[in-house]
This record gives sequence, structure tokens and C-alpha cells, in this order.
Amino acid sequence: MFLRIVKRNIEIDNMPTPTFLKLKPEKRDKIIETALHTFATQDFEAVSITRFMQDLEMPKGSFYQYFEDKRDLYFYLFEHFQQKKDTALSIAVGAGKVGFWDIWESWLLAELTYHWQNPLEWSFWLNACKERNSPSLGNLQALIHGRVAQSFLSTLRQESRQGALREEAHLELQAYFLAQTSEAITQYILHKFSITLPTLPALPATEIKIIIQNWLALVKYGFLKTVE
Repeated sequence: MFLRIVKRNIEIDNMPTPTFLKLKPEKRDKIIETALHTFATQDFEAVSITRFMQDLEMPKGSFYQYFEDKRDLYFYLFEHFQQKKDTALSIAVGAGKVGFWDIWESWLLAELTYHWQNPLEWSFWLNACKERNSPSLGNLQALIHGRVAQSFLSTLRQESRQGALREEAHLELQAYFLAQTSEAITQYILHKFSITLPTLPALPATEIKIIIQNWLALVKYGFLKTVE
């Protein structure tokens, strides 16, 4: 439901070359992990292909046997780790959850747990969400937010057909609000526990679950007390 957060609304039409895909797994993995560390710790425009290849201890010319340019590498990495995350969260959330709020709570907890287990990937996604003015990437932040909202929209339409939502509230507005709220939970967690990635404290799973439940209650019921 919420798992395909970013893909098809972004022009990810370029792929690595057949040469890259035919590399031995250990060499391909080394390139991917080095690229992850590079883009997780630097903004896209600041990344140097020369320095990247030096970190790999490979000649710079080898890069262009694998990718057309830095943008190709970035979006390959983007797709690779999105699919990895999708698979992990699909397994973690699993079946048995019924209802919009239960599924959303389960998904948020699974996502934060996954981020805690993969802090470099978390740094990469946070950097991606900050990209707004890159000549190569465009406004990646807007595209990500739009895709998240689109994922919510399909679920909200189903809830609306079942009569579970307020009829006067526009569904697209609700979807966009929920997309922003999901990101805000992550930002609050980073603030709450004074997290500086990629170093993380032990996972405070119980506290995080309470935060998610309180946050969702705020979204569901609002700020004001109900007056009888």
C-alpha cells in the first residue's frame, strides 16, 4: 500500500551498462556500497566521480564502462535501495492488519526499524528528500512527496467508498497532508533522540511505537477536545 514510495513518477529511464550487470557480485556490491556511502554523506552536486573512483581504487575511465554519468549511478542506486526497502517492509508488515490506521501504524514502525538497521540508507533517503534545485535531478523532493501522496490517495479512495472518511475533505488534500505527516514523524524522531546519522543509539522500539500511536491519534482526532 504505502511501500512503493518513489519510482514511476521519476524519469528513471537510464540503467547501468551490461558491463556493470555482468560484474562479479562482490565487485558490483563494492561499487554499490561505496556509492551509497558517497551519496549518503554528500549532496549530489558535491559528489566527484574522480574521488569516487579513487575510493574504489579503480581508474576513472572504468566508471564510464558501467554508467553514462553520475545521474545514472544515482538513480540506479535509488532504484536498488528502494526495491530492497520495499521487500523488507512488505515482509515486516505482512498480512493480518486490517484497516487504514492499523496498517499505517505497522508500516511506520517497520520503516523506522528498517532505517535504524540501515543508517547509511536512511542518510541517503534524507539527502534525496532535500534535493530541490539540482540541474541533473530536478526537484526530487517534490517528486518524492507527490509519489507518497499518490500512494495514500489510492487507499483513501477505498476508505471513502466504504464511508469511513469525511465527505467534505478533498481526497487529494488529505493524501498530501498524510504524505507530509509521514515525513514529519521521521523528522520528529531525529529531533527527539538527537540523532546524527549515520551513528545511531540503540533502537528505542517501545518509545517509537508510542510516538507513532500518539501522532496518528493527533492526525485522526485533531487537537481539540470533544465537547459533549
